[in-house]
Amino acid sequence: MQPLARQAKISRLHRKIDFCTIIFDYRKQAKACRLFVEWLKAKGGSCTRREFNQFSYDMEQGKIEEGFTYSRKNFYEKIRRRLLDLGFLTFDYRFDYEKGDQVLKYVFVHQPIPNWRGPPGWSFYRLAWELCTKWNQEFHKR
Repeated sequence: MQPLARQAKISRLHRKIDFCTIIFDYRKQAKACRLFVEWLKAKGGSCTRREFNQFSYDMEQGKIEEGFTYSRKNFYEKIRRRLLDLGFLTFDYRFDYEKGDQVLKYVFVHQPIPNWRGPPGWSFYRLAWELCTKWNQEFHKR
């Protein structure tokens, strides 16, 4: 079973598919992640706890995209938790110019990987490099 799962991950990474589809197995989770990533990009790559909370409430009520709802509890448990655990999102202090003070915000994390090419073979390091490359490209699409 493990070689089949590994082969599936490798083939998923090689295709031109969305980053969110790689890290989430279910379409609804991947779509919720995609909506969150696009929303956070539009906000400049960071948001406060309150803004994050409001986004999750809006998604639960279907205000983010017409006809799409996603439970706030699942959003926190699945999407937020996985992005934090994988190191793609962090909760850090950022300077807020409006308040003139530092504020805790959710922030995208640019992955420090070499841009020229990944490790040879299909090891764990190669798979991680491929995933981080797709994540970094997400922010250079602008």
